[in-house]
Amino acid sequence: MNMNKILSSLVASTVLIALSACSSGAKLEKKCTTTNWESEGYSDGVKGESSKHILKTQKTCAKEGYKVSVVEYKEGWLKGIEKYCSAQNGYELGLKADKKPKVSNCPVELRSNFDANYARAEKYLQTKEKIDNKEQEITKLKDSVAKLEQEKTKLIDQQSKIEASAEKVSSKSVRYDIK
Repeated sequence: MNMNKILSSLVASTVLIALSACSSGAKLEKKCTTTNWESEGYSDGVKGESSKHILKTQKTCAKEGYKVSVVEYKEGWLKGIEKYCSAQNGYELGLKADKKPKVSNCPVELRSNFDANYARAEKYLQTKEKIDNKEQEITKLKDSVAKLEQEKTKLIDQQSKIEASAEKVSSKSVRYDIK
């Protein structure tokens, strides 16, 4: 009876593995045959991915007998990487404090504007942080001044009460002296 359970488990596992292989094979076929390679290239480029990103997919598809249009991929990638490596995107990534921009994937002619604007955004953030810190210091100082003003008002009130009390004592002593 134990042998039957083992055999049943073995058969079930084999069926699951076979179904899984068919499913992943179908997914690969779909990827290799229906992908718009220009869109895929654009998508990778606009994220700053290397154009070599396609090589793994190309190799996998080729093993199964499918062809990937590297030319279409590269056309899309060039459009996408141009957008990623733009001066505007360099500034935006700098504002996000993205410490790992993929500038090494940028064509040389786009790098300098990207880098310059990335650095400009970093400088802006540093300056903004200094200003924010100074504003916090000013707020703390204003709070301290307000507390000192309250303390001063209390002390002036106490002084007035003491002076009034002293005046009363002084006027009572004078009355007693006169009698």
